Order: sequence, then structure tokens, then C-alpha cells
Amino acid sequence: MRSDHSLCDLNNLVPGNHLCALYRTEEERRSVLVSFVRQGLERDEKVLYIKDGPADEQILDDLASYGIPVETYLQRGQLHLLSLEETYLLDGLFDPDRMIRMRPSAPWQKDLLPCG
Repeated sequence: MRSDHSLCDLNNLVPGNHLCALYRTEEERRSVLVSFVRQGLERDEKVLYIKDGPADEQILDDLASYGIPVETYLQRGQLHLLSLEETYLLDGLFDPDRMIRMRPSAPWQKDLLPCG
């Protein structure tokens, strides 16, 4: 992945878009993470980050190191970090039909209403 995000212009993402970023290094991961999350938070959107990798603390530290006040956004309910097991891999298996059915009624879904 290029670090300039030319493969996926993050500025063109709109609410409801999804981003699946592939990266080779931790710096690339951090760069995409910070750009994606910062953009959503600054637009007063809710940001749902489904993680497969670093622990919550590492992700929050990465965001904070770029000046993002993560505690404020977490307390306001504007930023959500969820694991694969809480979303796509309930019961240990990925079932696309279940995911589509679950989405509106998922426990975290009620918190994903517009923020502003």
C-alpha cells in the first residue's frame, strides 16, 4: 500500500462506506488508521473500528500520539472499537447472512446513530 493513500482516497469516503486496508508495515497501518478515524471524528460522524490485530490500548495510543483526544470521543460514544468476535465472528464462524440480519439489531448498532 502506498503511504499517500492514493489507492483509496480517504477524503471521498462518506457515511456508510467501509474501509478494508491492507498494509505491509506498522507505520502504514498507523497512517491509514489515524487518517480514517480522524476524518470521521472531525466530521462529527460515529466511527466503528473492527479490529483484528493490535489490542485496544495500542490502537488508542496510536490515535492519541497523533493528537486525537480518544477519551473524549469514547465518552461521547463517537468512537467504538470492536473485535471480530463481537461482530463478524459471533459463535466463532463468519456467516454473511447472519451478519446482514444482525446489523440493525447488534448491541453496538444502537450507538451508531448520527452524532451531531
